[in-house]
Amino acid sequence: MDWMDLHAYLTVAREKSISKASQVLHLSQPALTIRLQKLEQELGMPLLERNRRGVLPTRYGAAVLYHAAKAVEEMNSIRDTGKGEPENGKLRIGLAKPLGWTIFKPVLEQMHERFPNLPYNILSDDYKVILDLTGVGELDLAILPYFQPTPGLNAIPVHEDEMLLIGPGNAPSTSIHGEVAADILLRGKFILYYSNQPMRKLIDRVLLQLLGQMPEDIVEVNDLSIMLNLVSEGVGYTVLPTSHIYTTMTFYSTYYSGSELPSVLAHSSIPYLVYRLGKEYPTRMIHLIYPEASVSRKKIQSIAELFSTTPSLGIVREKASFS
Repeated sequence: MDWMDLHAYLTVAREKSISKASQVLHLSQPALTIRLQKLEQELGMPLLERNRRGVLPTRYGAAVLYHAAKAVEEMNSIRDTGKGEPENGKLRIGLAKPLGWTIFKPVLEQMHERFPNLPYNILSDDYKVILDLTGVGELDLAILPYFQPTPGLNAIPVHEDEMLLIGPGNAPSTSIHGEVAADILLRGKFILYYSNQPMRKLIDRVLLQLLGQMPEDIVEVNDLSIMLNLVSEGVGYTVLPTSHIYTTMTFYSTYYSGSELPSVLAHSSIPYLVYRLGKEYPTRMIHLIYPEASVSRKKIQSIAELFSTTPSLGIVREKASFS
């Protein structure tokens, strides 16, 4: 697939006109039309249609727009790569979204103390991108979930993710277990990751175990902050791992320091409720991975050890219920 074909399609979708797009792209209209036809043939679907408002994406074309925009953005990034300065021995750290900053922050603070002169760069991107870059040696270490044994990569488990039900701050004070609770929750709305995102498979397993079936009213989003905002505003519930609300869970761990976290976590400063489901629900492991041949093995292992000294969020020990 030609990158310029995708760029041409995005330009037509933006300009809503073949003639205007051809001027922007400095292509003749016949040449632009050929590019669009070629792209439609490769994808096996019509991408554009004409109506009174101009040339607009079809239903299929609208679905392709996001992926086309991402592909063009990535190609532009590749073209700009050679313009940057060389990294000069910096430690290259990868964080899989949406883990990112929150789970790595306490480790980074301790890393500054132990290695005050260590230069580093941080890249946050999708899981597959981070895994591939680590596999080819473009990242020295990475923090990510879903890791399967991979030739050439070493993995150190650093955090076990408890799955949580997250509800609005004004949610009813009733048990979240049993048929009555399941019926109430099933009549509500759930805000979940898209079905093609890796996290969704685990979320579906949790919901099936909790409710006996999948809820019918599901709003799909691909952004954690939007998800939490919708829950906080009372739109519905969601299911997330502790790492996705790491700052919140660290707050509760400090708030209840020295004692077991209760099943229901609520505080006036937190706009949503957190329900700990129980030890029988699935968890996931987050790993620190690095290339086997890395010349920074000892330093990476020292960084992995820092996770053991960060605040523990705990793994569930009892069922959650409202009190």
